[in-house]
Amino acid sequence: DTERGIAHADAAIAHDPDFARAYVQKAWLLQSLADYRQNWNESYAAMEPLGRTAIRLDPYDANAHILLAWTLAALGKNAEGLAETDRALELNPSSADVLNIAAESMSFLGKPEEGAELCDRSFRLNPSPPDWYYADCATNFFYAGRYQEAIEAVNRASAGAPPNPSMLFWKAASEAELG
Repeated sequence: DTERGIAHADAAIAHDPDFARAYVQKAWLLQSLADYRQNWNESYAAMEPLGRTAIRLDPYDANAHILLAWTLAALGKNAEGLAETDRALELNPSSADVLNIAAESMSFLGKPEEGAELCDRSFRLNPSPPDWYYADCATNFFYAGRYQEAIEAVNRASAGAPPNPSMLFWKAASEAELG
């Protein structure tokens, strides 16, 4: 289905090369596919130009900025990633999705307390979030010293499927911190 989604995004881009959201969706689909294929570096390298194109086409699209922010942080381009995160939050401070994705980047950027606060805000805006919200927040909760919340986030993220190994790491580390 992810590959079909990428084909649909490509078709949308071919039909309207100025449709910024199609580039954003294609990039997120590439990230999703990377989780299955474990070709993260290749996928992130492909995501960056898609994000930059989306921003060039629509500089006021917070979703494009947060996509690029997340990608840059994953690539270790922290200063650029933080600038894009700030811009996305400036453009749409009330989007639970933007807040949550920004939160995930904060742990990469060395700002877990800010990330945990963004998680809190995203949960207030969307009190019935998808599982990935919790997965995005576990790291920030851990580094912010909110160990019980990190454990709860891992449990919620894993409610519908077996947890991935990184989630188990955050849970075990949090349990160790709690004794």
